Amino acid sequence: MANGNLCSHGAYPRVISRHDLMQTLHDGLPAEAKAKLLPGKKVIDVSSGPDGVSVTCADGTSYTGTVIVGADGAHSRVRDLMRTAALQAPPTTENKINEAEPFLTTY
Repeated sequence: MANGNLCSHGAYPRVISRHDLMQTLHDGLPAEAKAKLLPGKKVIDVSSGPDGVSVTCADGTSYTGTVIVGADGAHSRVRDLMRTAALQAPPTTENKINEAEPFLTTY
């Protein structure tokens, strides 16, 4: 730690619950962005093509766009679908695939 008890960025570490962080982020969004959020949807498939991406949900709805943000938790269905798609893509120097479960921690 630099500067005695301060971290290398000049401030003490902060701890915040996931719920409080999500609430703070949500509260900071403009109304236009909040209107686009779809909480409670269960993603079952993601596909991409030259014109964008498409998401299919368990309730039969589907959505198209240019970017998918998978904010579905630590055991992310979106992450699993994106990893599967990446593994099926032809390998390049730009799409290096990490380990299936690279986030190891102990308590």
